[in-house]
Amino acid sequence: MPPTPQLPMELTRVSLLQGQSLEPYLKLTLKIKLQSNGNNVGISEISLFNIRGQVFVSTEISRDREYEIGYAESIPTSNRLYGTGSEMGVEMVLKLSPYLLHKMEALRDGKDLFFQLEGWVYVFANVIRTEGVSTELINLISTGGNPTRKYPRSEWIDDLNKTDLDMVELIEIPRIEFSQVPLQM
Repeated sequence: MPPTPQLPMELTRVSLLQGQSLEPYLKLTLKIKLQSNGNNVGISEISLFNIRGQVFVSTEISRDREYEIGYAESIPTSNRLYGTGSEMGVEMVLKLSPYLLHKMEALRDGKDLFFQLEGWVYVFANVIRTEGVSTELINLISTGGNPTRKYPRSEWIDDLNKTDLDMVELIEIPRIEFSQVPLQM
């Protein structure tokens, strides 16, 4: 039976930034801690090679998953935890389209935003058993920790003003049914 260590994630910071070519994105900073599940299987080391998370936003901390933004992925680095109780910081990125940013602004409606991350991690683990040490691939869903982070209105507005969002104009184009368009004029 594969080990099931717990990796609670704490969402410590959310930042709205702008990349090249007017591309806004969210940078999510996490703290991950390796915890034992209480069985006799020990973990001496784990290498995290893919951390993904589904990101939601709401305007009240009590509202779970009001609006799904998308999936964030970890920035590739050497992510290793050594033994129970060890912790590490991880940064994740979620690219935002101007349309999505406008939708988030409409949802915000002058309020604070609350971001929630439901994360899962793929790891290679050096597992210590009575028979010896083995390396195994494990897929973990993060449980515990504090996956919600408040983005205060004032910080959001400051960061939003640093982007070029006001230079992008969204235009709604009606859907055309080609079967109803005459071939000749």
